[in-house]
Amino acid sequence: MANKKKSTENTKKDKRNIAVLVAIAVILCIAISFIYAYMKGWFDGEITPTPSLIRTEEPTIVASPSPGETGTDTPSPTPTGTPVIEQPLPDNHIKIDKFENLLGYFEYLLSSKTGVYALSVYDITADKSFNISANRKFDNTAAYKLAVVMYAYEPEIRQKIPLDTSVEYTEADYDSNSDVVAKGSYSDKYTIQKLCEYVLKNDDRAALNMLLRVYGKNNIEKYMSDRGMSGSESYYSPDDMTVGFKLFKDKIDSHVDGYSAIREYLSSDILTGVSAASFVTKDKDIFSMNGSAMVYAKNIFIVSMSAKDANLSEAESTFKDICGIINTLFAKNAVIVEKSKYSHALILDNIDEKAKQTAEKLQSVIMYPDGTASNVYISEDDIFFPHSDEYSDRGITTYRGNNYRDSGFFGNISIKEQKLEEIWSYEIGGMTGAGSIWPGVGWTGQPCIVKWDREMLSIMNVYEKFKNMNELIEVIYATLDGNIYFLDLYTGEPTRNYIYIGVPVKGTLSVDPRGYPLLYVGQGLEAATTNEGEDRYRPFGYRIFSLIDNKLLHEIKGYDTFAPRPGWGAFDSSGILDIKNDTYYQCGENGIIYIVKLNTVFDKGAKTISIKPEITRYKYVSEGAYSYGIESSPSIYEKYMYFTDNAGMLICLDLESLKILWAYNTGDDTDASVAIDVTEEGVFLYTANEVDIRGRDDNSNIRKFNALTGELLWQVDVPAFYVDVVNGGALASPVIGKGPIKDLVIFNISKTLEDSIWAGRLIAIDKLTGQIVWIYKSPYSWSSPVAVYTEDNKAYIAYCEHNGKISLLDALTGKQIDQITLSLGRQYITIEATPAIYNDILVVGTYAEKIYGVRIK
Repeated sequence: MANKKKSTENTKKDKRNIAVLVAIAVILCIAISFIYAYMKGWFDGEITPTPSLIRTEEPTIVASPSPGETGTDTPSPTPTGTPVIEQPLPDNHIKIDKFENLLGYFEYLLSSKTGVYALSVYDITADKSFNISANRKFDNTAAYKLAVVMYAYEPEIRQKIPLDTSVEYTEADYDSNSDVVAKGSYSDKYTIQKLCEYVLKNDDRAALNMLLRVYGKNNIEKYMSDRGMSGSESYYSPDDMTVGFKLFKDKIDSHVDGYSAIREYLSSDILTGVSAASFVTKDKDIFSMNGSAMVYAKNIFIVSMSAKDANLSEAESTFKDICGIINTLFAKNAVIVEKSKYSHALILDNIDEKAKQTAEKLQSVIMYPDGTASNVYISEDDIFFPHSDEYSDRGITTYRGNNYRDSGFFGNISIKEQKLEEIWSYEIGGMTGAGSIWPGVGWTGQPCIVKWDREMLSIMNVYEKFKNMNELIEVIYATLDGNIYFLDLYTGEPTRNYIYIGVPVKGTLSVDPRGYPLLYVGQGLEAATTNEGEDRYRPFGYRIFSLIDNKLLHEIKGYDTFAPRPGWGAFDSSGILDIKNDTYYQCGENGIIYIVKLNTVFDKGAKTISIKPEITRYKYVSEGAYSYGIESSPSIYEKYMYFTDNAGMLICLDLESLKILWAYNTGDDTDASVAIDVTEEGVFLYTANEVDIRGRDDNSNIRKFNALTGELLWQVDVPAFYVDVVNGGALASPVIGKGPIKDLVIFNISKTLEDSIWAGRLIAIDKLTGQIVWIYKSPYSWSSPVAVYTEDNKAYIAYCEHNGKISLLDALTGKQIDQITLSLGRQYITIEATPAIYNDILVVGTYAEKIYGVRIK
């Protein structure tokens, strides 16, 4: 009985053991299946991965590489799985889920980089491709690299010249882009096989020169040409490199003898965890980079990219980023990248031919801080100016408010009574000089209006009564009497001692948009006499002051031997700060654009601020007679500066390369600042010229341009009088309509021929069609109109006329709603200056030698 019981127990135990073994086996099978599926990439990662740190200045890849990337030479099948609910995209990001949609993004990505780029992308698996200027020829000895090695490994060539053949290094082979051979000595010997390795693995140009000497450059070029590569004399395109890499892949797939060794020489670090073969060539002497990669991922693809006049580390990083973006799209069926809907590509091949030819007539010259002159410039900074709404949250800190020059209004306003009321005025002085009078405030003469908080007030030299305020909204005004005044926006009361310049300031000052206590100001004349008869002289200069104690921190001399116009050194233009890079851009009437690396150190705790400027000077020169000098204030979209000069040339300047990309001759002096309009459809410029250089009555030409191509989209001609000194035409900058008037652009044209020498017109034009929508006739004006937008979505125009009147207009119809005449002063009340509006208070100075505060009720 006992034995039977024991036998039964053993049987049960055996069954349990079998069950456990079966369970273990099942678990192992499942585990192995999961591992296999994981390695084959059948599991999708998250559709929207966690974004990396968002940087608005450059596009970044948000999606990380898929865990399903195999690292094998065989493409894995497209994964399938349960749909995942997509998360909202981060701000200023887009999702790309089709191969074809990569093109538009890559166009933007490459255009945002320093230099000239071209790209070829070929999806071998799907037999799809696209390119960006991929037929453009580059000084591309790199194209030889793979070709010469492939040539060396061709069976018939190896029979004639075996790979173990020794080649002597000679002086003629030397190249500074050599990290192996050039470190040896002349007469050193290397086998062809070793030279092939150094060429591909070490990017050794001396080794390449030795191979070209052995095989003959003409033979290599014929070898390349016979296989579909179209270059000659070292000039090859990304398309050529892609053709060569595809040929290389075919030989690998056909198991041609020796090609597995070549494969080992090619870098595989383009993408982590993914099988790749790539080579990158950088030539630091000519700032060029060329790279080509073949990546075995879900799809096999070849990417070839060339860049010249480039930041080489940026170019190499961009090449890797492009490979990563494509791979992520293949691995995850989608990729998320950083790009604002307002960011658009400037593609060199798309530039209007006439605008390109005009630009080629202007030659750029750069003077570096150490005094070295060059026509080559590559910025060390990634330049990316923000959208105009993001330029400053401190108020109106420069002419027309921001880098687009599209606004003179800041804050919030509710207009109920639709009335204007003068609420204060502040008396200032005036001067005479250069054969004219300079009373009060003249053109462009816009104030800056800035909000300071309690902390900033405590460290600045404002009067004691203002130090304990929670905030002060301060009017800062540079005037023709040679002083810079500081006033309370709401009362007109002085808030601190004025800054003494001593001679007239005709333009508009700037205040640091970061909220730093820095003030930037130019100078209009160097000699003048005060109302009291005091003669003053101060050489032309552009100055930077501390607003902690009003002390001068730095001065740029207006008379500059580097200038194309060395005999005149005024500064009427209002500068712009690149906040991210601590760099200030200032245009001079001497024809120089000053690029001022400030090296700012602001210590609130110590109540100190200092700068240590490093200044790069830029000029352009033209053959023959040319009216150099820039009085307009530059406008900047991302890394492109747009401005007009005294010759009437409209110019698009790439700030990262200091190359003029396109130019247009407007036909006359153009001092009114260009305004930029950035939409989801594109980037557009609006400008109008004076009737000056032509010396006769003629048309003031209002124009709209595609900012990215230089194409003239439409033109409206307005006949105007020619009047020496007091010109007809456009001296005012336009209103770029927003909100309820987003379809309108509004220009102020003075001395219109259809009216009289004292008359002018405010003209609203449909942005799309160029058709005139409404006209407001008035006494002439040089003052730039300002649009204000109310909380109930209405738009109004504040418009100052030369006779001292200010009108409030319905921006949609041009109908006058109200008008006031400013109080009299010591002189007549002519308004040339441009007002600024903060909340419901308009501030403007006039020839009456007064600054006025006007409430919009």
